[in-house]
Amino acid sequence: MGFVEIDTVVNTYPVGAVKHTSLNLDLDLVAETRAIQEDDRLVWETIDPQGRRVVLTRLRWLHICARHGELDLEPDVLLDAVARPDRRAPGRGRSEEWFYRHGVGPSRWIRVVVHYEQERGLIVTAFPRRSFP
Repeated sequence: MGFVEIDTVVNTYPVGAVKHTSLNLDLDLVAETRAIQEDDRLVWETIDPQGRRVVLTRLRWLHICARHGELDLEPDVLLDAVARPDRRAPGRGRSEEWFYRHGVGPSRWIRVVVHYEQERGLIVTAFPRRSFP
């Protein structure tokens, strides 16, 4: 069908900072992504160590697979990293937290980024890390 360049929001933070990126996407993929955004009913969930509900939506899972396919992990591995992390660290914003799991995936660590809003979390991305920062 062809390719199109679009601007897309990658991450939003409650303070109002928005990071944009320009992507070249296959038009069929754009149509599929729009359909998913409209009907994102597939959700995985877990409870973090502080007892907060954390979800992984299909849209975020597809983002992780597309941007960080080298992880080659099942959603359950990411959920378990949030539920029982080897380490945790504050994220870039006040409402973000990073969960680390050692020894899974293609690298020494994986980082799972969770954005919290009103005591509920959303996994926004995950990627491999060679070392713990």
